[in-house]
Amino acid sequence: MNSGRIMFSSMLPSGSGSGCAPITNTTTSINATGSNSDGEAVATNYWRRGASAQIWTPSELGSSKQITALQYQQSNTIALSSYTYNDIVIRMCHTSSTSFSSTSTIVGTWPNIEIPGLSNKSDEIEVHNGSWSISNSTGWQTLNLDTNFCYNGTDNLVIMIIKDDQDDESYSSTARWRYNGDSQVGSNSFWYSSDYYDMNGLSISPSSSTSKKGDINSGRPFLRVKH
Repeated sequence: MNSGRIMFSSMLPSGSGSGCAPITNTTTSINATGSNSDGEAVATNYWRRGASAQIWTPSELGSSKQITALQYQQSNTIALSSYTYNDIVIRMCHTSSTSFSSTSTIVGTWPNIEIPGLSNKSDEIEVHNGSWSISNSTGWQTLNLDTNFCYNGTDNLVIMIIKDDQDDESYSSTARWRYNGDSQVGSNSFWYSSDYYDMNGLSISPSSSTSKKGDINSGRPFLRVKH
């Protein structure tokens, strides 16, 4: 978290500085190609706990933006009802890292942890801590941020979403999030899910959630940003 700012600067969106891009009420598609879907790609409501994070590049994001909301695409056509995640924590940061690394070090206490597995990062802030309601329809689901994030247009951007402990839904009615890439191979994403344990690190080994570590992979969800 940034600290020690003068009063004027503290009124600006966190992570921004005085050069934050203006809000343009625009929605930009960052990633929306592919046919894969999985409940863990964004925020699971089949498992009691979950986490996911992705690294996005300047070529995907474009110029600097003041990000006000995120949109993810839900694909389950037989979801039985709308669903409200009671406690979703989102953290974002800039980084020059292009991949996540295996680690057994977590800073903070679940679900309020810092983004793990990066060799460097800057401007990391919590941009949302609270509920998120999604509809029972397929299509883009909007998550409005509590605090805007000012993307600088030159570094990679990391978005981490954590779902804290909450009763799960039946498998047939859970959200399925569109994604591309591979859920078991790669390094610019990670997924985690568990009914019993808080995540305590990252691993390159597939299906490592049983050892309390998130799985590093390349499965990144469809994403649109509002700015």
